[in-house]
Amino acid sequence: MSSAYGTLYPLEVSGLNATTRYHTSVTVGMNGQEVRNADWEDPLMAYDASFLVRTLEDARTLQTFFHGTKGAEQSFLIKDVTDFQIDRTTIGTGNGATTTFQLIKIYSQGIFPSYTRTITKPKAIEGVGGVRVWVNSSELSTSQFSFSSTTGIITLSSAPANGHLVEASCDEFYVPVRFESDELPIDVFQYLNDDTGLVNLPNQRLLEVRGE
Repeated sequence: MSSAYGTLYPLEVSGLNATTRYHTSVTVGMNGQEVRNADWEDPLMAYDASFLVRTLEDARTLQTFFHGTKGAEQSFLIKDVTDFQIDRTTIGTGNGATTTFQLIKIYSQGIFPSYTRTITKPKAIEGVGGVRVWVNSSELSTSQFSFSSTTGIITLSSAPANGHLVEASCDEFYVPVRFESDELPIDVFQYLNDDTGLVNLPNQRLLEVRGE
């Protein structure tokens, strides 16, 4: 398991198909009744990144990046344009001693149980465009906390008092992914003498990796 922390996918995509994947085992009895078991507590994302016609320079950028990741071996980060922000959310309650809190996002809908997602890759910019923190409804200055862009852990300069709510928001976070394939085909359909040209880049299948 290898990872290139902080390395973003190098090209702007023309389209992104995002798929949320759970894994459920379904057993059907002799009477037709189903028994369903959730094999995964947390889902994994999959993405199909699509491109319009691109330049030869774009192809070389992607090719260099693909060599860097050694195909599917190294993971990297992508911005999921369908889900990349956290509204102000309670992430913990003070006890007078704890100073570290995990950044999370909570999904709630109707009668179903809410789902709490651990966010480990917030954008590494403090203040505007980054993470904001409140304790007991008062916003902290950036000098009163820090956060890790590789774990999503927020560290406060002092422990919140017992019972004080700790809240956080995040303007942008990323998802660790890898290429599904170890192959990168590139179709050059126009090449000019000044070493420029146009290419067709195939859709890239990207799979979220857990624990990175």
